Amino acid sequence: MVALLGVLGLGTFIGASLPVIIGYQWQKASTQAAITSEIIVLFMSIFVSIVYEQVLKQKLPGGIAGYSYMIMFVFIIMIFVSLFTKQSAGDYLPEKMKLYFKHME
Repeated sequence: MVALLGVLGLGTFIGASLPVIIGYQWQKASTQAAITSEIIVLFMSIFVSIVYEQVLKQKLPGGIAGYSYMIMFVFIIMIFVSLFTKQSAGDYLPEKMKLYFKHME
């Protein structure tokens, strides 16, 4: 039980941190993409770690941990949703974020 909670916590933490990290490093990342990624990572962490691996006793292909697939999937979702939502990214950033990215250059 402790190992299950550790894997679930680690995968959820890494998956939930990824959209925030991308948002602070990529100026075109949108708010909608971060919110969508966060919601998906929460549902995927419960489904993959608990339902798929523990209840159904299935293993994901390649012998890779379930949260690794979750991290890749969230990364892809963050990029694709950001490319299709322009209202809160790029030129539409709040002034404080524009100052942040100005100092990043």
